[in-house]
Amino acid sequence: MRTLILASALLLVALVVILAVGSGNKRDSANTSQPSQPMETAEQAQAQQTPSDGVRRVTVEELRAALDKGTAIVVDVRGTDAYKAGHIKGAVSIPENEIANRTKELPKDKLIVTYCS
Repeated sequence: MRTLILASALLLVALVVILAVGSGNKRDSANTSQPSQPMETAEQAQAQQTPSDGVRRVTVEELRAALDKGTAIVVDVRGTDAYKAGHIKGAVSIPENEIANRTKELPKDKLIVTYCS
């Protein structure tokens, strides 16, 4: 049961990372000739990023800081061929369909960040 919960959480984090990266790209490609909107406060930005599913989202900056401190691990849940074609430096390859069987390979004392794009 614990393995199933961990695997589900990892998959949700991967989905969140994908959605966060995708939404960031949409904002970057927006028409910049439009007048800019007032900057959001930190509280407003946090409220918009707080997911209804309760799974923590990690920004690129947070991930970099955690990796630099050695308090996080990145898990690439794509297939082996996609991983070999290119991946985040230092990422561990554990394809999505193998996570449930390989949870013992994951540290219990670090933030585990999954991604699949």
